[in-house]
Amino acid sequence: MMFRSILIAGMLAIAGPGFTYAQGWDPRTEEVKIDKAVQRAEAALERFKTNDPTLQVFFDKAYGYAVFPRIRKGAVGLGGARGSGILYQEDEARNRAFLTQYTLGLQLGGKSYAQLIFFRDRDAYERFLDGEFVFSAQAT
Repeated sequence: MMFRSILIAGMLAIAGPGFTYAQGWDPRTEEVKIDKAVQRAEAALERFKTNDPTLQVFFDKAYGYAVFPRIRKGAVGLGGARGSGILYQEDEARNRAFLTQYTLGLQLGGKSYAQLIFFRDRDAYERFLDGEFVFSAQAT
C-alpha cells in the first residue's frame, strides 16, 4: 500500500508541471480576451442549434447555460482536460467559466470537443458559479 502511494505521488510530481502554465494579468488585453471568448461561444452555440434544433426547448426553459467551445483532453496513464467558456443567463453572456479535469487509470490518447451545460433553476446556476459542480462517471 505504501509503495502504491509513493508511486502515485511520484507520477503526479512528474506530470504536474505538464498541467500548469503561467498566465499573467494584463488589463489592456482582458477585454479583447473576453470578446474573443464570447465570439467562440456564440459560434459554438450556432453549431449546437444547427446540428440539433430540438435543443431550443432547453434554451427556452433553462435558467442559464454554460458553453465550452473547445475542451482539450489528453492522457498517457495520467490524464487531464481543460477548457474555457462563457456562462449565460437570459441569453446574455454573464461570466467566464473554466473546466478542469484530472484522471488516473488505463488511458492513452487525446481529443477535443465542445460542451453545453443547461441549468434548470437559479440554485443549480449559483452552485456552478460557486464551483460546487462535479461531473463524473464517463466512458469514452
